[in-house]
Amino acid sequence: MDSVLQILAGSVVAGVAIYVVHRLLTGPKNLPPGPFAWPIIGALPSISAYPQRSLLKLSEKYGPIMSVWFGQKLVIVATSPEAATEFLRTQDANFCSRPKHQVCAILMPHDITFSDVTPHTKFLRKLVQGQFSTSKRMEEAQGLRAAEFAHLVRSIPTDGPVSVMLPISTSMWNFFSQLVLSKRLLQPASYEEAVSSAKPGVGDAEKLRDLMTMTADIDRCIGTFNAGDFIPACKSWNVQGLEGRFQRFRQKMDAFVAVIIHERLTARAAAGAAYESKDYLDALLDEVDQKNNEIDLTTVRSMIWEIFAAGMETNIASTEWAMSELVANPDVMAKAQAELDAVVGKDRLVHDRDMVNLPYIKAIVKESMRFHPPIAFLPRKAIQATKAFGYDIPEGANVFVNMWGMGRLASIYPEPLRFNPDRFLPGGSNANLDLQGQSFELLPFGSGRRICPGLPVGYNMVQTGVATLLHAFSWTAPENHSLMEGVGAATLYKGTPLKALAQPRLAPHLYTPLER
Repeated sequence: MDSVLQILAGSVVAGVAIYVVHRLLTGPKNLPPGPFAWPIIGALPSISAYPQRSLLKLSEKYGPIMSVWFGQKLVIVATSPEAATEFLRTQDANFCSRPKHQVCAILMPHDITFSDVTPHTKFLRKLVQGQFSTSKRMEEAQGLRAAEFAHLVRSIPTDGPVSVMLPISTSMWNFFSQLVLSKRLLQPASYEEAVSSAKPGVGDAEKLRDLMTMTADIDRCIGTFNAGDFIPACKSWNVQGLEGRFQRFRQKMDAFVAVIIHERLTARAAAGAAYESKDYLDALLDEVDQKNNEIDLTTVRSMIWEIFAAGMETNIASTEWAMSELVANPDVMAKAQAELDAVVGKDRLVHDRDMVNLPYIKAIVKESMRFHPPIAFLPRKAIQATKAFGYDIPEGANVFVNMWGMGRLASIYPEPLRFNPDRFLPGGSNANLDLQGQSFELLPFGSGRRICPGLPVGYNMVQTGVATLLHAFSWTAPENHSLMEGVGAATLYKGTPLKALAQPRLAPHLYTPLER
């Protein structure tokens, strides 16, 4: 028995030695420094359940550009504005692709978020921008947003602590469902009423609940660590059983959205030539009707899910983070409410047009997105081998710009662990930074060719949402409530949802229930 064990041990040692020698002889030579990479698993033992924290700590040792082997996949981690500028602007054309992991290939095979930049994806991106970024659509969105926030104010209970994420989710879902489907999907007085309904199939409320659950599940699927993305043998053997799970969920997604598309196709057919296109779904179906080879109903399904999953989860998380920091910093909340009272008064609600006169609110949103970006990393991939900062970057190497890490660098932000919106006001240390993708210290919406096409809609939704919640209510929560991120999702949600007590502070008529 001892001899057998010795032979096995010797075989393992020999195998490891052969692997190391092969890596040394054939692997890239002039890489940025980085942690030790074990055979097969690379530096994965150095990465915790909070990879953004682990990689920031590693960058303190190895520098703002480093090599980290995720299994057998090389990842170049950038944690400085200079490194971000190099990959996202100077060499943007070579790094405009993104690593497409197995879950994205299965769930959304015709997306623009993870697919390479091609004539096809450029066409799809143009469709999205036409529906969510033009001045006409932005003007239409203002009215929808104002109406939803009026419902939001009237639906928040004031007789006890409320889970702040729930009313935020309700308003944002109704807003986006109108942009995409021209209908408010939630009709009950509150989201709690919808989720507590014991009756299955209760129409639009049930549809909204299912939709919210499914987009959250998409976010969790994308955030699931899949060893097969980094260790080819794990993908071949399907050791985690994820492929079947992703395929089953894709079938569920298709079945759900197929009903929505069928209803719209039926309405369009019944109206004939008199039908007027009015929303994002119609814009997609118009292209299908024109027999455009760039788009079919399979593509439509993927793009509908992409808008909901990518747009909704990040906006909801960003708003909850801002409110969480404000509850933890009552002096900041008081200063913001004083600004709101001076500009808006107490007889009406905040409107988009007020934002130009609310610099402190805008600074709060910047500071929240600096401290809690909606996603931790901007992922890119090298199309061709190149050089950066004197190092060789091989073809196919992934690049992760650690936005979460950059937001905590004292070299950029004095006292980085302090929530301080004043840093973004005139005279502050970071007064000149914006969120439009040109300030490489602050990139919550990305930059370059892969900047978020829905940036104007998303930014305005978060900004006006935070202003409305602050203006309409004073918020209190238990002291020392957790500000730690959760794990297991692509979006950086709070690990513990915020629960707070809302106390009305405006004229009573603004809280009177509206007709639905």
